[in-house]
Amino acid sequence: MSTKKANWIKPLHEKVVIKPFPPDTVSENGIIIPDSVQIRPSKARVVAVGEGLKERPMELKEGDVVFHVKGCGTLIQHEKEDYIIMSDRDILAILEN
Repeated sequence: MSTKKANWIKPLHEKVVIKPFPPDTVSENGIIIPDSVQIRPSKARVVAVGEGLKERPMELKEGDVVFHVKGCGTLIQHEKEDYIIMSDRDILAILEN
């Protein structure tokens, strides 16, 4: 997954733009999972961050790999790629290296 900076979008305030990791297409046993039953993981890479709020500065940075609340945010497309815009409050954890 690319970690290039998203120069095409600037989130406002406490918003972040994330790029979800693709769903698994093959099970651990090697069985191909059809599109209709694939589960999109709640793991994503941060591609753009807002400035945060005066009372709550932004803790996330571009390139962070995070876990987020499923079903939150707004799905958008840019150059045929899916992204989600959501509040930083919907980010549950940063995956440490």
